[in-house]
Amino acid sequence: MMKKTGFALVAIALIGVSFSDGPYRFNPINGDFINLRKQVIFFDDFIGGTNSTGDIGENGWSWTQLNGGGIFNLPEVGRPGVKALRTNTTDSARSAISILQSAILINGDDELVISAKLSSQNTCIMRLGFGDSYNASTFPTDGLWFEVNADSGSTNYYIGASSGGVKTFSLTSKAADNQWHEYKIKVASDKSRAEFYIDRVLIGTITTNIPGSSAYTGIMCYIETTDVNSNDLYIDYVFYKVTNLAR
Repeated sequence: MMKKTGFALVAIALIGVSFSDGPYRFNPINGDFINLRKQVIFFDDFIGGTNSTGDIGENGWSWTQLNGGGIFNLPEVGRPGVKALRTNTTDSARSAISILQSAILINGDDELVISAKLSSQNTCIMRLGFGDSYNASTFPTDGLWFEVNADSGSTNYYIGASSGGVKTFSLTSKAADNQWHEYKIKVASDKSRAEFYIDRVLIGTITTNIPGSSAYTGIMCYIETTDVNSNDLYIDYVFYKVTNLAR
């Protein structure tokens, strides 16, 4: 009888926790439980909106291009709402989207996940991540990002960090390709490092030039051609969260 009573009390306690937290918790795409009382959540699956700047996706992304770049819908089976960014066939032509350009101050515990695919890794510059600028061929002044850069002589992934224009830029051992990948940047709670994952496998860590807590950034997805070939960057979804213990 004592064992049954004890079990019942534990069950009631667990049910009580579940019900009390229920309205504030959900299980997102990366499998982590989230408490909306303490965390800021941003997600876009690019199902709503149009292809006009300020009205892209559910959250109204901005779009920019140079030399005839384009943006259009290109969903795949099992991937509704894919946005395609396309360059023209002119060297340095580019297409990019960004959001929250002055809304994110990286202060630790930030996590950004972007599901994306390149049409070719051999003739482009691609950047995915945090950045204060997204429509130029130069590095962000403040940001954290993945990069493919065919002009560099290597098509392995690079990882980058920049604070006030001072940059850390590292070549990884991970080869880029034209397949779907999940790109994740995770900033340590004390901001001592930023970890870069592809398909949940760590490919590199940066410990210097992580943007300061007063450096305004946003989320950027950028594609530029390095010759006369057109290049596409496909974006399936973007997920961002940060813990805010002050709430």
